[in-house]
Amino acid sequence: MRRLGLKHGLFLLCLLAVTPHCAHLLYLPQERASEILTTMTEEGWQLALHHFPATGSGPRRQFPVLICHGIMSNKYNWDLTDQLSLPAHLARQGFDTWAVELRASGHSQKPGPYNQLHWDYSLDDYVQYDLPALIDFVRGHSGRKQVHWVGHSMGGLVLFGYLQRVRQDTIRSAIAVASPSYLLDHNHNLNFAMDMARSLDGVFKPVPTGTVSKMGSFLAGSPLLADMRIIWNYDNISPSTARLAAANAVENISPRVVAQMVSPLAGGPILSADGQYNYTAGMERIQVPFFFVAGMLDQLAPPAVVMSAYQSVASTDKRLAVLGRANGYRRDYGHVDLCLGETAPGEVFPLLADWIIDHD
Repeated sequence: MRRLGLKHGLFLLCLLAVTPHCAHLLYLPQERASEILTTMTEEGWQLALHHFPATGSGPRRQFPVLICHGIMSNKYNWDLTDQLSLPAHLARQGFDTWAVELRASGHSQKPGPYNQLHWDYSLDDYVQYDLPALIDFVRGHSGRKQVHWVGHSMGGLVLFGYLQRVRQDTIRSAIAVASPSYLLDHNHNLNFAMDMARSLDGVFKPVPTGTVSKMGSFLAGSPLLADMRIIWNYDNISPSTARLAAANAVENISPRVVAQMVSPLAGGPILSADGQYNYTAGMERIQVPFFFVAGMLDQLAPPAVVMSAYQSVASTDKRLAVLGRANGYRRDYGHVDLCLGETAPGEVFPLLADWIIDHD
């Protein structure tokens, strides 16, 4: 019996080790960027930028566009298939476009046995090191002093911080898609899951969100559990897209970032890791042209949360759009289907492109 138990245990360990790699190979995405370039942050992280040069016969736009993924994600958040690719869409509109990846995401450098990097980075490190490195690289490459920025979820939140704590004159215009400006307290299931992730700080570094997602990617095509609808509206995402995204677009993450997004002050401000800076209160410092986009059925950044960010910024040129049937859209959008939904290429991508073109 002991020998049988040991064999079963070894088999389970092997299965857990192999399953994420099998999922990645079974649901293999294509690389659409013409090149993948890298830049270094001030404190030594190598970051990846996927370049989509302007294509087509139309006019070439003036300012480049940076597109950033959300929390626990990578560039596949915005560039998963030929159809579900905002970078490719903007490139066809004449923009020099870059899908960027924050530290420990996608092709950017991850902590490992052969480097001195660690899984203890924070939201502040994205703000103060990653964004300056990425934005300055594209400015230097293009010869332009300003860039447009499009961020999904945390990809918009980190721009809030950059504009508050670093500088504003480098941003021509900004788009925040489903980006919260304060901590969430409306979803008890989500809070429980995030609290569990935070409690793993002393057990796992990193929090194994990417590994778990890959292991479960075979089952991602349908909402077996009600909580799976937190991620996206299943009425607006195909089963094949859900599986492909689960196998490729989710990353492991630092427990410190999770802790900043879910704190004992649920419903309160987003604070720096040392508790000395209030990102929520700092929203009133932002003055760049800003477009806020919300999904009607988004459970991670509901319309009221996005509206709060819209109302908080000091920008005189700002817009808010809530995407749902009541406002004339084909679907009631959730969180990730704002980027990867079946109707996103025909409704969301043109909406974002029009804003950028108007501010170019």
